This record gives sequence, structure tokens and C-alpha cells, in this order.
Amino acid sequence: MDFLHDYDRACAESGPPSVFLLTHEGLWRVMPDLTRDGWVRLDRAPERDPAHGLMRDRATGFVTRVYTTSRALFDAHPRVDCTWYESEAEALAAYTALGRPPLLDPPSRTSS
Repeated sequence: MDFLHDYDRACAESGPPSVFLLTHEGLWRVMPDLTRDGWVRLDRAPERDPAHGLMRDRATGFVTRVYTTSRALFDAHPRVDCTWYESEAEALAAYTALGRPPLLDPPSRTSS
């Protein structure tokens, strides 16, 4: 995995459970706000459980790749749901198969 900075790599390898998203350059970057949001929702400290996945916004159906060092950070998330994969390659293949823009079960739109 390629990270934006040594800080991001250290967070992934030995930091507290965290959430990472890709930059425009395709590098993994820790996302402090998403990480904090996950910690706040839990009633316990999350255990390390790293996984690559696809994160879908329920309102729009828009999908983005995500890496986390604890899947529990997405438990009971109010706005997104995630599908987890055994490897980064599997997550990338599933993401690529969605096409452009990456949408999964987008909500139906009605014209006014």
C-alpha cells in the first residue's frame, strides 16, 4: 500500500484504529474526522481489524474505496454502509466493475 506520508503509514501499521481514504494521487491518507466519528459512535475502544472495502453513501449511492484498521468504526454508521474484501485487489476490482461514476443502488429520482 502506498501512503501519502510516513505519518499515515505509521497510523496504519501501529496507530489507534483509524479510517483512510485515497487522495487524488491514489495514496492512502488517514481521515481524522471519519476516525473520530467512528470512535464516538462506539461504546468501547475498537479492536484492530484491518480491511479494504467499498463505502456507499446511502443518500446518493456514490461509492468510494476505503481502508480501515478497524471495521467496527463503521458499525451503526448513520450515512454509509460498507462491503469488506479480503484484499485491496478484490476491493479495487469490485470498485472498477461499478463503472463511472461509481454508483451502487442509487436512489430513484423523480422529475418535478
